[in-house]
Amino acid sequence: MLVATPARAARRSSSPSYGEPKLNVQEPAAEPTRAWARIPDRRPLAGSLVASLYSQAALVVTGVLTARSLGPADRGYWALLVLVPAILQQVGTLGLPLATTFFIASDRTREHAVLRAIRTPAVVQALVLTCIQAGVLWLLVEGEPDRVRTAAIASLLLITGSLADMYGKAILQGQGRYTALNVFRTTTVTLSLIGIVLLFAAGHADLVPVAVVWVAANLVGGALTLGVALAGRRERAAREVRVPRRPMLRFGLRGFIGSVSPIETFRVDQAAIGLFLPARELGLYVAGLSFTNLPGLISRSV
Repeated sequence: MLVATPARAARRSSSPSYGEPKLNVQEPAAEPTRAWARIPDRRPLAGSLVASLYSQAALVVTGVLTARSLGPADRGYWALLVLVPAILQQVGTLGLPLATTFFIASDRTREHAVLRAIRTPAVVQALVLTCIQAGVLWLLVEGEPDRVRTAAIASLLLITGSLADMYGKAILQGQGRYTALNVFRTTTVTLSLIGIVLLFAAGHADLVPVAVVWVAANLVGGALTLGVALAGRRERAAREVRVPRRPMLRFGLRGFIGSVSPIETFRVDQAAIGLFLPARELGLYVAGLSFTNLPGLISRSV
């Protein structure tokens, strides 16, 4: 009986078979490396997921307390006032925070040049978007009760705080400072939670106080995030390469267009309800929506 050893099988497979079937013996495949094991450090991912879970829990608590305190109508008014700056900041930044992260991370030696390149556009964005927000809110709240108009005036500072927070987190991510990034991802929601709980306990959680607390949390959280990000800059290089704004804007626009989501970016569901239905209906909708953010938060964290 002729036993086909691996060596004999290899010779047979390389010689003419004359009608005899070839016997190909392959070397045993190496054990595949698990994708999870190839991650050099799992702490940033774990921290990101923890931050998302915490943020979702805080949003649920603040959402419930705000809805119970304001009632459906005022909760709907506040949701509409927050909706306008949220859409404007997503669209109006033109993907520049995304480009900031990429250009810093790709070459840390040009970090100062990148920050200098985005400084003027970021200030212009804050001014222009706030003016647009004021015009849109004036059309939306004209003829509404005084408390709604006062809350609308307070909300004009939301874009400034949100842009500071957005650019601060973009810089932290580009610097690879993931612990700080994950901590400051929760700063605004933590400050809002503390403020809303205190207002609720004191029995003063009306529309205007809630608006002031939310805006103050946004401003303080944004200032802290941006301040810590700028404090962690590397020392300026002796010979620094200039970073033009045009390539950054092109990169940011391409990335923005590729990541646009009608629901997440433009919030067409809330916009449609806010424009065509009474404020009470929007209040009920956003109260329920606060329980459904977890899947999106987790996917974006990864």
